[in-house]
Amino acid sequence: ETITKGLPLAGIDGTLAWVNSPALIGQVHAKTGSMTGVYNMAGFFSTLTSDYAFVILINGTPQKNKSYRKAAEKTLNTAILSL
Repeated sequence: ETITKGLPLAGIDGTLAWVNSPALIGQVHAKTGSMTGVYNMAGFFSTLTSDYAFVILINGTPQKNKSYRKAAEKTLNTAILSL
């Protein structure tokens, strides 16, 4: 809990304020990082029965960072909804 309190909350604040997937908003605490051709997101989320840590690394594509962000959001959304 101490670590997650220091991380942005999806759809609420910081570098995750842009998230708009209902399954993620208010449920995912994560930190992002990016530079040309690279986008990363690492963090935590909980379900009713378990806590999870995740890392998403996107590397070597010519897309703009906004495209990376949406790909990461879609990947995380799919993972959470499959649990």
